[in-house]
Amino acid sequence: MVIGCLLLNDRGEHRAIAVVTTHIKQGVVSLDNGWWEQQGGSSSHVTNDHVEPLGNGHCCNSTLVNVRREA
Repeated sequence: MVIGCLLLNDRGEHRAIAVVTTHIKQGVVSLDNGWWEQQGGSSSHVTNDHVEPLGNGHCCNSTLVNVRREA
């Protein structure tokens, strides 16, 4: 099933397309990067600003979001 959705938390929100599947554990969201502001936001709006010291990269493995279905 493919549905439009809004991911949100205390940092911001991000519009996306959700593909509901049995390949991902219930309660888990896998968010691909690549959406533009013109398409309703960016995954950066819901992730933290923390930089991992090992590799000096962004770590967003524990980003908690609510998912709201959009019409």
